[in-house]
Amino acid sequence: MQRRFPRWYRTPRTQTLVLGLVFFQVFTAYTTIQFYASSNYGPELASRIVSTLYVTFTIGCLVAPTWTNQWGAPAAVTFGILGYAVLVMTSLLYFQFPQHAGVVIGGGAVLGFGASLLWTGQGRLLLAYAQNDASLLGLFWSVFQCSAVTGGLLSFLYYGRETIANNAGLYLIFLGFILMGALASHFLLIPPRELYRLPKQEESVDSMEETTSLVVNQSNYRNNEESPEDVSQHSWWYETRETLRMFSSSTMLWLGPLFFYTGFNQPYQQATFGNRMVSKRTIGLELIVFHSMEILGGFVGGKLLKSRTTALYCWALFGIMIISGNALALFVELYPSVAAVDVADGWAVLLPSLAFASWGLADAQINLYILWLLGHWYADSERSRAIGFYKCLQSLGYSLGFWCMPTSRMSALHQWILSSTISNNLYTMMKSTQSQVEDAFAGHQEEKSEKDVGVSPVRNGPVGCYLVYEPSSGGRLMNEYSKGPIPSNAVGFWCTDEPIQEFKFKVAGGRSELIKGIAGGDSNRRKYFTGWCLFLKAAKAKKAKVIQFIPESQGVPVDVYGYHQKLNQPVLLELEEALTDVSDLDAVAVMPRHHEFMRGVKSIALSNFLELGNLAGASTRL
Repeated sequence: MQRRFPRWYRTPRTQTLVLGLVFFQVFTAYTTIQFYASSNYGPELASRIVSTLYVTFTIGCLVAPTWTNQWGAPAAVTFGILGYAVLVMTSLLYFQFPQHAGVVIGGGAVLGFGASLLWTGQGRLLLAYAQNDASLLGLFWSVFQCSAVTGGLLSFLYYGRETIANNAGLYLIFLGFILMGALASHFLLIPPRELYRLPKQEESVDSMEETTSLVVNQSNYRNNEESPEDVSQHSWWYETRETLRMFSSSTMLWLGPLFFYTGFNQPYQQATFGNRMVSKRTIGLELIVFHSMEILGGFVGGKLLKSRTTALYCWALFGIMIISGNALALFVELYPSVAAVDVADGWAVLLPSLAFASWGLADAQINLYILWLLGHWYADSERSRAIGFYKCLQSLGYSLGFWCMPTSRMSALHQWILSSTISNNLYTMMKSTQSQVEDAFAGHQEEKSEKDVGVSPVRNGPVGCYLVYEPSSGGRLMNEYSKGPIPSNAVGFWCTDEPIQEFKFKVAGGRSELIKGIAGGDSNRRKYFTGWCLFLKAAKAKKAKVIQFIPESQGVPVDVYGYHQKLNQPVLLELEEALTDVSDLDAVAVMPRHHEFMRGVKSIALSNFLELGNLAGASTRL
């Protein structure tokens, strides 16, 4: 049932803030638990908990995209948070019955699976809310990182007391934070169904990807509009198969070292370096320093990723900060007289603090950069799979980093060398593949110069064919081939990598009638669906990608089902969400929105698909 919320609450910025606050509550607890794991559980048990956690996290990332797409992203976030609560509750049992260490190890395993759900759901929601608005990525990151500052301050005050009987009191506080986060996650709205996006007054579209963004950003999704849930219409097997295909994607394999590094770097920075170079009490303050710079980095990264001319500065800032932090860490490693300092030692704590500050700012830049790229390259359910792949490799990085952490396995200096070598190699990799980075910026709007402020440019769309509704001639649908402005009454569009004959753009201004007499009555309305079928057939012939514009006044929103004859499988195409490839379809059926046509049907013969499609609206072989 549709929920009622005021318009201000249904904006992408407000929902991004709500998502950030959910994570703030959960990670105020968890960040501190992880940071003090060795102290609270003992080094051996802490190592087993963390190892188990990241093993299940890594495995969970292989299936979390499927669960997220089947259940919906908000449900994945809620279930994921409950996994964190399980660790806290099993920890409370362990503090009372320390002989049962296996209980808390099991809690870590549950948390790992929960984390895979939480982060996959979060990634899909955040990228859907942001729609390539990097300032919203930065907003979430900054609010999320406030959790670590709060947790660090709480720990500093808690451990600053002279005597502590046990950790139960602190963990009860943590449990309260996590459960409040689970409750707050129920108020996350589903994009785009429950969102209201303000129309942009100045926008130029220069690529196929920008067309997708324009459709979503220019549509005012009304609060009382009926719409399907944010769940996949595909089978569980299909979702799992598509997730595993990420491991053969050249784009994802190229980004793999970045994903891995975001996990591998922190065990050395926060645990190996922190535990050796500052006192237990001071770690809490260094945690505040690190994550305060993460907060600042969120706002800085959000600004830098807004335009093509400044986005690469985000990567440059990461390089400067990571080199600075590593250099300071090496100095402290080589001069042990400045190690193991306490906040009471005054200026002696400055060098470790500067290292933590540099690392925090660098970490924000690389994580926002990755999210920004994924937001440009993937849409809808593909985002869940991309986030799952990202978190899988990040978790592998954490796992290896924590395995290396005991100095009995690898000395602190060798850990520094390994971490620094990986970060330095990232620059070489990025330089050699700079063209791929540039592709991410293709079509991204350049920052306007001061002389352009207040001027509304013409909206230019990509080269292709629009499906246009006109009320004349009893209502008609037109093909309009265009290289220029997007028609205001367009209801659909296709574009292709294949060449389009030039005469199609010149004869009659690129316009030709597809079908007329479509207004009034069920029989005429059926012609509207037939027009869509003809439009899709032309798109198939050009191996094109298709998108549907949600009509604001005239025209009829439609559902389009595609059919794969090899699988005997009908698929609801999410045309209003993103450019969708129709080149591999064998047939289509077009009908009114939310029709019961194929609901629950997993397999059907082609003849039956076409027959039922004609009863619901119109259908055709492609």
